Amino acid sequence: GALHGKGTDKQPVGIYSAADVLSHPVGGVPDLEDVTTMPALVADKNADLGSLSWMTTPLMAGVMKRTPLVAGYPVFLWVGTYREGELGGYPARTTNQISKTLGAGSEHGLIFGNWTDLLVGMWGNDLEIVVDVVTKAARGQILITSYSMGDTAVRRGESFVKGTGATLS
Repeated sequence: GALHGKGTDKQPVGIYSAADVLSHPVGGVPDLEDVTTMPALVADKNADLGSLSWMTTPLMAGVMKRTPLVAGYPVFLWVGTYREGELGGYPARTTNQISKTLGAGSEHGLIFGNWTDLLVGMWGNDLEIVVDVVTKAARGQILITSYSMGDTAVRRGESFVKGTGATLS
């Protein structure tokens, strides 16, 4: 929900749906221009303070691990592991929680931002578990119900830039 929530049907408004989140057209495999432009867009809005990093899919990171920084040289865009990588001098992470079926169905999510401006709140007892030994006692069963209350919000949309059209080839 924090990444792709539509803001309808009890979903939060995620980064990809928030109205004031910046956008950058990648249009294929990300290259050095994309990796330098996306952080510059955040810096241009004076939002480049805090916990700055990249997020994408593991498959996109795999492509960037073999994409040369400059054609003909063995230095690549993504350096390091999928969990603790670096892209353009900033920490970079992968997750399968970011979509790989955006746009026409083959677009992978790519976000750069100040993650301290993504708020995740939990209230109540974080996770409440109710054990009901009465309702189904005649069947020798126990009914267990759990729930939690939480929400996410993009505090400042200019702190994030979403790449659009990023594909594996």
